[in-house]
Amino acid sequence: MTSPHLKAGDMVIEDRGFLDGETITQLKKKRKVDVTIPLRSDMLAYEDSLVTAYHPESGKESGKWEKHPTRENQEIKLIEHADYMWEECRVPLIGCVVRELKEGKDGSKGREDYHHWVFVTTRLSVNGKHLIRTYELRPEIEEDHRQWKDGPWDMSKFTSTSMVQIVYHIISVLLAYNLMKIYSNTQSGQAFAQKTLRQVRRQQIRNHEVAMVVYANDSYAVFNAKYLIWLLLGLPKDVQKRLKGYFDIGFT
Repeated sequence: MTSPHLKAGDMVIEDRGFLDGETITQLKKKRKVDVTIPLRSDMLAYEDSLVTAYHPESGKESGKWEKHPTRENQEIKLIEHADYMWEECRVPLIGCVVRELKEGKDGSKGREDYHHWVFVTTRLSVNGKHLIRTYELRPEIEEDHRQWKDGPWDMSKFTSTSMVQIVYHIISVLLAYNLMKIYSNTQSGQAFAQKTLRQVRRQQIRNHEVAMVVYANDSYAVFNAKYLIWLLLGLPKDVQKRLKGYFDIGFT
């Protein structure tokens, strides 16, 4: 409720483990921050959402069943007034019911033939597809955080207790991770779009490809290690002797 990182108009995407009507109310009323969250199946608001979704007249007031934006075997339906049976939540909610046929069922028995999930949001201007796509960002965000905090990016593995070194390490990891994500969205980077850093490293080990970064002043270059060695061997002896001092420093 006091975090300076939340601004008016922001969206908080929560797991159902953080389900709390009072907090949602305060975030929306006092801080103008919206919330998107799934409902638990034991909630009255969940049951009321299903009743609304399957009511014969619900299509006139809310949405109609339509294809899930990302999951082939599921359908979604927008509903209004999802807060009607949630006393702790004192701000308006819209919801989206997601359904999927149970194995061996054909839908002839209506609601009983489906598995259901209900998602709600305080942002009343969105449609069902937008609500679902917003919530699907949550696992992607969690995976991003997992990769650069606990995964092969080594965000939390520091080599120094110096604050300057720690800050530099964090900034470098975040910068590298975001640059990797940007590159994976380019045409040449599509080959890496579905790979983790660990997969790329394993592939490099199998291919025995080693790259080296050489920098001087405000310039740098990335060389294949064998090519770099070939270049160094072709340099005059006096130049090699001067460079040897830098290599000694780099390998200690």
